[in-house]
Amino acid sequence: MSTTRVTRHLRAPRERVYRALLDRNAIARWRVPNGMTSHVHSFDGRLGGTFRISLTYDGAAGVGKTTAQTDTFCGVFVELVPNERVVEEIEFETANPSLCGQMTLTIDLADAADGGTDLFAVHDGLPPGVSPADNETGWRMALDKLAAFVELRPPAAAAPFARPSLVDRLFNSVMGALVGVGIGPSHMRVLEVRGRRSGTTYSLPVDLLIQAEALFLVAPRGRAQWVRNAEAQREVTLRRGKQRIRYRLRTLSDSEKPPILKAYLDRFRREVQRFFPIRAGSPVEEFIPLAGRYPAFELMPIP
Repeated sequence: MSTTRVTRHLRAPRERVYRALLDRNAIARWRVPNGMTSHVHSFDGRLGGTFRISLTYDGAAGVGKTTAQTDTFCGVFVELVPNERVVEEIEFETANPSLCGQMTLTIDLADAADGGTDLFAVHDGLPPGVSPADNETGWRMALDKLAAFVELRPPAAAAPFARPSLVDRLFNSVMGALVGVGIGPSHMRVLEVRGRRSGTTYSLPVDLLIQAEALFLVAPRGRAQWVRNAEAQREVTLRRGKQRIRYRLRTLSDSEKPPILKAYLDRFRREVQRFFPIRAGSPVEEFIPLAGRYPAFELMPIP
């Protein structure tokens, strides 16, 4: 059995770093080396809570510990000291005896002189089939992503509202009429929202994003009037043909937006690429500094 030790300075307060060690969405974004994709099957970030995560190589070159290209590991949180320490007991799901055995991961956080955080990670009990050098490299890659996730940045300036041109208005009018009678792309809906001052109901066609069975709206033009009205009313109606469904809105925080913005741009690139400064297919990390520019909402049906 061997041990890997890694340190990293983070320009973020301990509280923020600690939260990222125990948040399922954060773990999915940072705790994965370059060249791999993370899938968090389950995650309970509490003392005694368990988790199960798979890391899959993006190309054919990698050799997985669980399947041909995937490392799956499970674990339990055995010690939590708020904003100071996280201790996990983890092991790989594998039939290879050289990769079996319980490992212990201890992460300690300390205040740094510049107001940031010094992170100290000790990965004990590496089985003989795991290279300590490779394990250290993987951890350093992951901690680079943790830094990108938690470090303080100047807030992104809100994107100026991209006012629709005459052609845009004509297109929206025609597309709204088609979607309103049930014709047009299946992802499109007519959004209806009441004006926050006039009380008049306004409508426009929108792209409805379905992600992991949840529904989302993104405003690619920035803080359009429909966004301001929706924020004030806290609900909207989506219509397609004879179907009308009312939804309550939950405004996404900037930390929640990057995977949604990526999915939105990748899915609707033909319609919305012109509103984004990065290309469809860009890694999710490139959406982090853009999060403040684009309002986004999760939709929850109103019974």
